[in-house]
Amino acid sequence: MDIGDIFISLLLALSIVGLLFVACRELVTINRSNRPEGSFKLLIASSILASLVSDFTIQTNLLLSLASEGWPLGFASCEFWGYLSTVALACSSWHITIIVIE
Repeated sequence: MDIGDIFISLLLALSIVGLLFVACRELVTINRSNRPEGSFKLLIASSILASLVSDFTIQTNLLLSLASEGWPLGFASCEFWGYLSTVALACSSWHITIIVIE
């Protein structure tokens, strides 16, 4: 691993920690909010969680690939992980679209 790979790995790891921090903070803020719209709180909270799951799967994939200079778990799991990452990203996008329409 050269210095660029170490920098990218560190950046991805820090972004995962940042995503967790922001998600927890926003969920606590939404929970403490005095707004009467319960469905709005639920939509925003589920959007945050969907975004967190999709980002976490994609960034974990990148970290695993970068750390081992290729996919360490075999071809089938690579294909499954790629499919799972795509589905998580698409679901998050659809969820945000539904929130905007509502």
